[in-house]
Amino acid sequence: MNKKVVLSIGICMLFVINCLCSMVSGLQPHDGQPASSLVYDDIKQPRLPSMTVPSTELSDGKTIDGDLVIYKTNEIIDHLEISGYHVKGNVIVKLINCTSSSKGAPLIDFTDTWTEGDIFFEWFGPGSIRVRVFLNPIVYGNISILIHDVYTLDPDNGVHVEIYDNGENIQDSSKNQAVGNIYVNLINNFCMPMEIAVTHNWVHSIIKVEVKPGNQVNTCTLGVNENHVGDSIEVAFESNDVDRILTVNIMDNTIGEYMNIFIRSNPHLGWQEVSCPCAVYIEISNNHCVEKNTGSQVWINANTQYGIPFYTTIKENGFGGDLDIFIMGNLNLIGAGDMTNKFEKNKCDQLMSITVQGNAGYQVKDYATDNKASDAQPAILLQNPVQETGNIQENQQTVGGDSDSDGLTDAYETMIGTDPNDNDTDNDGFLDGWNDVNGNHAWDAGSGTFWDPPEKYGEIGDPLQEVEVSKHRGSIGTLFAGDDDIPNPINKDIYVEIDFLEGCVISPDLLQSVQTIFAKHCIRLHIDMGWSPGPAGGATGGNVIAGGWMHNGRNYLFLDTIIPPRRLFRPLPWLTNDFYDFKTGLTTLRPSEYFNGGKIGAREDIFHYVLFVHYYACRRNRTQPFLIDYRDNACGRGELGREPSQGDDFLVCYDNHIEGGHLNVTNLRDTFMHELGHNLELLHSWQGGTPPDGFDPDPAVNPWPGRENLSDTVMYWTGGAKLDYLRAEWARIDLTVVNDGTRLFFS
Repeated sequence: MNKKVVLSIGICMLFVINCLCSMVSGLQPHDGQPASSLVYDDIKQPRLPSMTVPSTELSDGKTIDGDLVIYKTNEIIDHLEISGYHVKGNVIVKLINCTSSSKGAPLIDFTDTWTEGDIFFEWFGPGSIRVRVFLNPIVYGNISILIHDVYTLDPDNGVHVEIYDNGENIQDSSKNQAVGNIYVNLINNFCMPMEIAVTHNWVHSIIKVEVKPGNQVNTCTLGVNENHVGDSIEVAFESNDVDRILTVNIMDNTIGEYMNIFIRSNPHLGWQEVSCPCAVYIEISNNHCVEKNTGSQVWINANTQYGIPFYTTIKENGFGGDLDIFIMGNLNLIGAGDMTNKFEKNKCDQLMSITVQGNAGYQVKDYATDNKASDAQPAILLQNPVQETGNIQENQQTVGGDSDSDGLTDAYETMIGTDPNDNDTDNDGFLDGWNDVNGNHAWDAGSGTFWDPPEKYGEIGDPLQEVEVSKHRGSIGTLFAGDDDIPNPINKDIYVEIDFLEGCVISPDLLQSVQTIFAKHCIRLHIDMGWSPGPAGGATGGNVIAGGWMHNGRNYLFLDTIIPPRRLFRPLPWLTNDFYDFKTGLTTLRPSEYFNGGKIGAREDIFHYVLFVHYYACRRNRTQPFLIDYRDNACGRGELGREPSQGDDFLVCYDNHIEGGHLNVTNLRDTFMHELGHNLELLHSWQGGTPPDGFDPDPAVNPWPGRENLSDTVMYWTGGAKLDYLRAEWARIDLTVVNDGTRLFFS
C-alpha cells in the first residue's frame, strides 16, 4: 500500500496552524450545566460561515431558532450525540484532528432531530471515525458527510459511515416527509477498514456516494440498499487502492428516474501475495427505476488487479428507460485471475446493452440469461460467453394481466417497482398508468370537441392493448408541458392552473418558494400560469381576462358562495363576472371559458383552478347583498375539499398585498398556500374554541409537542404564520380530492 505520509502530515500541520490562528473565544457553559458534548469552541474557517448557538438554547434539548453549529479541533471525543432537537436552520458539525480517549473511534450520532435546513458533517483526520445519521424523521435539506485525510493503522477502526432510516415513508398516507438529498464524499483516507452503508432512507431527489480519489484501504464495503429515491442514485468508486476485499452492493432500491454506478480507474484492487482472502464482489440487484425517458448505466472499467477473483452479479433489475452495462478494459497483472460476470433476469422498457470486452489477463466467464427489453432484443456482446440464453425482446405491457386496473400490467409494475395490487401506488389520485408507458411520446388524439371526447388517454403496448377513459374530454398530450410534468407513479403530484383578471398578473417566480415547501414533503407542485413551451396542441394557464367590474382602477370579482361549485348556469341573469362564469363560460353573455383555454373537460378532476384578482365581492346567503371584502386578513377564498363543497377552486386578492406601492410577496405566497390548503381538506389552525370560520377545530391541528406551535402553519387564522403546514396537516392532506372528490378511475 502506498503510504503518502509526508504529504498527509504536511497538509494536517498546515491546517492545524491555520485553525489555531483563527481560533476565537468559545461558548461558555450555561449556569444550568447543559450537556457538555453540545458546547464547543467556535473556530472560524473560511469554508464555513462563522455562526454560534447560545449555550442556553443548547441546554434545553428542544428548539433552536437558527443553526446548530459545532466546530472542534484537537480535542478528545468519545461520543457526541445530537438528539431530540428541532433545528430551524442547519446542523453543522466540523471536527478537526480529534481523537477518542480509548482505542476505539469517536462515535458521532445524529438522531431523532427535525432539521429545517441541512445536516452537514466534516471530519478532517488523522484519527479513525464512526458517524451515524439515523432515525431523523424530517430533514428538509440535505444530509452531507465529508471525511478526508484520515491516517490510521488501527486494524479494527477506520472510516465508518452509516445513514439509515431517515425521512418517513411517503407511500404511507400518514407520513410524507423525506430528506432532500444524501451526499457522501470520502477523499484521501489511509485506513484499514472502510464501511459505507446508506440504507432504508426516503429521499426526495438524489443519493450520491463518491469514494474518490486517493483512498488507500485494506478492506472496503459500500452498500446503498432499500432506499426510496425520487430522482437518482449515483455511486462512484474511483482512483482508490484496496489491499484485500472490495464489496459493493446496490440492492432493493426504488428510484424515480435513473441509476448510475461507476467503479473505475482504481490502480490496485487486491494483491495476490497477501496471505488473507482477497477478492472483488459487486452485486447490483432488484433495483427499480420508474422513468422512461432516462437511461441507467453501470461502468466497471480501467481497474487493475493482482491475481485475485473478480465477481460481478447484475440481476433482477427493472428499468423504465434504457439500461447500459459496460465491463471493459480491466487489467490483471499477476497470474490468471478469475473474472466471473453474471447478468440475469434484468428487464427494461426501452433498450438494453451489455458489453464485456477488452479485459486482459483474466480467465473470463460470462453468463447472460433471461434479460428482456421492450424496444429491441438486448444487445449483448460478451468476452467469453459460457451461457447466453433467453435474452429476448418482450414488451412487459403485453405480459400477463392488470390486477389493479391501472393501465399497467402486473409484469410491468413488478419491473419498475410500483405495486401491482394498488392502482395508485403513491396515493396522489393519479393512476400508476398515467405515464407514457411505451415511451413513444405519442398520445391518442381524439376529436378535441367538448361533446365528442376521445376514447383513449395513451397507448398501452402499441397497439395490443388500449385503455379507455371516460372523464377527460381531451388527450393528456394537451394537458402537460412535457415529460417532467406527467404524473410519476412513485412521486406525488398536484396540479394548479392560474389565470388573472386584467391588471393582476404576477411573476411565476413569486410562488417558487411554495413549490419548494411541497417538494420537501415529496409532492411535486406543478403550477401552470403560462407553461412555456405549452402542451402540444393544448392550452395553458396565465390568461389575462378582461371584462371584470372595474372600480377606481381595481378589478373586482363577484363570488356567489351559495351556488354549488359545479353549477352550469349563472346565479343572476345580469351577473357575468362571477368566478364560475370565468371558469366555465357556460352562459349566454360569456360563452368562452378560461380553464384550460376553453377545454374545461380535459383538466377537470386534474387541476385546481385559481384566479388572481384585486378585490372580490361575496354573499353568504340569498338575502344578503354582494359586499366588497376589504379585510387585509381575508386575502383569498378557497373551497374546502371535503363536505359540503368538495371543491378545487380558490382565488387570491392581489391588491390586499400591496403596501406602499410594492407587492407584499410574503402575504401573497402565504395566501396562495393557505387557500390551496383548504382545497386539500385543511381547516384553520385556531386556539381557544371554535374558529371564526364556523367549522369545528380541525383534528389535524395537533402540533408536534415541544417542536411546533399552532402558528407554524399558513392555516393559522390570524396571520403571521410560517410558510408551511403542521406535520400533522401534511399527514392529513388529501391529494385525491379534486372537484367532486372522485379518483381518476378508468371506466
